[in-house]
Amino acid sequence: MLKYWLMSANSSSFNEPAILFRIQNYNCVSAGALLGACQVHGVSDIRPLFWKGDSHIPKDVFSNRVLFIYSFMALHVKSVENEIQTLKKLARQGVDGEGEEIFPWITERWLKEKLSLGLITSKRDSVDIDRYPGFHFSTGYLPPIEITRGCTYCCTFCAVPRLYGGTIRHRSVAGVVSIVESYLRLKPDRKRIKFLSPNAFAYGSKDGRTPNFSALHELLSALKKMGVPEICLGSFPSEVRPDFVTKELLDLVVPFLSNRVIVMGAQTYNDEKLKEMHRYHDRADVEKAIQLLRKYGFVPHVDFIIGLPGETFEEQDKLLTFFETLVREYGIRIHLHTFMPLPGTPWERYSPAPIGETARRGIQNLSSAKVLDGWWDHQIAYGRGKL
Repeated sequence: MLKYWLMSANSSSFNEPAILFRIQNYNCVSAGALLGACQVHGVSDIRPLFWKGDSHIPKDVFSNRVLFIYSFMALHVKSVENEIQTLKKLARQGVDGEGEEIFPWITERWLKEKLSLGLITSKRDSVDIDRYPGFHFSTGYLPPIEITRGCTYCCTFCAVPRLYGGTIRHRSVAGVVSIVESYLRLKPDRKRIKFLSPNAFAYGSKDGRTPNFSALHELLSALKKMGVPEICLGSFPSEVRPDFVTKELLDLVVPFLSNRVIVMGAQTYNDEKLKEMHRYHDRADVEKAIQLLRKYGFVPHVDFIIGLPGETFEEQDKLLTFFETLVREYGIRIHLHTFMPLPGTPWERYSPAPIGETARRGIQNLSSAKVLDGWWDHQIAYGRGKL
């Protein structure tokens, strides 16, 4: 078992090297995944320390050797900037790559004081996710189970294909069942099991673009057989693509699922923009998918992006009209994003288009009617700060 200690901010017993995880409400999955990977690799004699929320850094943390682990999303870069600058003055090491294999290696060498300075990298498609549980009980959080990593589509605004080398990998059914068994053992009253996937309906697909009906059926059947009360697939954070929403696939999943909301990425109504973004579906696919989901009793919660590079106020007004039509005719919910130039994407140097006043009023009206949500206003600030 992995040895771990929960230390308070007033602790004064740092007699051994410590690994300090900076925990915020948006990155608690990272610590569990890395600690779980350490356990797999047999790196057990470590002292994880959790610096949580707004609490102060433990005052005696510098009395011995400390390895800082800091994880954050690009959207939060401004809110963590001061902390990062403070820690950078102390940091001498950088890491780039998937963490499950490289982190235990770094930790073990650091404990033995054999870690060289400089940037350590790993191959981006090297991790077999089936080997790693993606959680550790010491964090107190059992996250959605990652069933698929990577994407073979090349959406110009998205970093996922670049982070994972354009590959797609799936956790085996046996691997998923093993994690679920651990969850139910650690929290016997847990009812709901959720998943993490860039396209939940592509589970088991070899190319990421063709559904694997047998793999999906095997997964859902295994969970049903073991008595999982609530199976939630296609709900956040396991959205689906419009072109994967078909009658055949819905006939397969409906008998198993407890969630009545399906999160689907549409991105825009504009076919030219969809081509430019390399989405490989069009507006007609989006509308057909919405119609099918409603027919099968689901409420579509549909992702859209406003402020795409080069987008005009007129196009934004048409987007809001499209929203209003979909809400009126199908009772969907809108999850709205503002375009952000994310690092490592083909559009990382593209400027977000400003959002016109008419579109803003439309967004506010839909938000007031509680049919539109999302962090679109916060993302405006990120886009400006990035450029």
